Amino acid sequence: MNRPPETIPEAIPETFMAAAASALASAGDSMTTVLVELLSDGFAQPPAPTLASDGPLVTAYHPASRAIGEAVLAEGGNAFDAFIATAIAENIEAEGASSLAGSMAALVFTAADGIVSYLDAGFSDPLDPQAGWSPDHPERGRAILVPGAPAGLWALWERHGSLDWPRLVAPALALAHGGFPVVPMMAKMIHARADVLKASTTGQAYLHRGRSRRIGETIVLPEAAAFLEGFAAHGAAHVYAGDWGSRFLAAAAAEGSGLGADDLAAYRPA
Repeated sequence: MNRPPETIPEAIPETFMAAAASALASAGDSMTTVLVELLSDGFAQPPAPTLASDGPLVTAYHPASRAIGEAVLAEGGNAFDAFIATAIAENIEAEGASSLAGSMAALVFTAADGIVSYLDAGFSDPLDPQAGWSPDHPERGRAILVPGAPAGLWALWERHGSLDWPRLVAPALALAHGGFPVVPMMAKMIHARADVLKASTTGQAYLHRGRSRRIGETIVLPEAAAFLEGFAAHGAAHVYAGDWGSRFLAAAAAEGSGLGADDLAAYRPA
């Protein structure tokens, strides 16, 4: 994939989940410092008891996301249902560590036939090789790629899911609508990208009276909730074929992107 050698876009288009804005930044010494801090203590969690069970277990970065996966299993969902619901919730609760604006990969084992497979839903370059980023075309919009996570989650559900798709999106939607406490990692990312967020209308959710939201404060994400409502109703088509996709492409084009409708429509996980 063609990428700028020294920079990462400061923010993807505002229509693509405002939550992703806090996770993107300009590379350099300042960003290196932020990343070191995040890796050292931003992901720190309070001590938790060791999990042990003779039945299924769910592991997740955020305890509330783990509880969502466990609830899906208790309801009769299978492991794939639990993974999908947990992953979508993580995209809300652990923004900066996980994002529907990003890529996805999954190592899959199906007990019925003993087959191990790999699902690759990585980023995709524009179909037109001249439309991507290059030193001759350094517009930051040209570094925007087709996201893979929505298609990857949808593909897993189509192949292996048992519960209804809207049921699996519902817990994350409730979090985005109702709010949840800011965790250390998110607080650090918000603080690091406060200038970008202040300049964005959708980034205001991460701020409180002009300052970065702090650990423990409740954050509500109406833009993410609006995205998830469409995702619940239409699945991957919401991203790759629907009205949202058109708005995404228009916003990306305003930043100099060469992505087109064909790029979204052609995307398939491998």
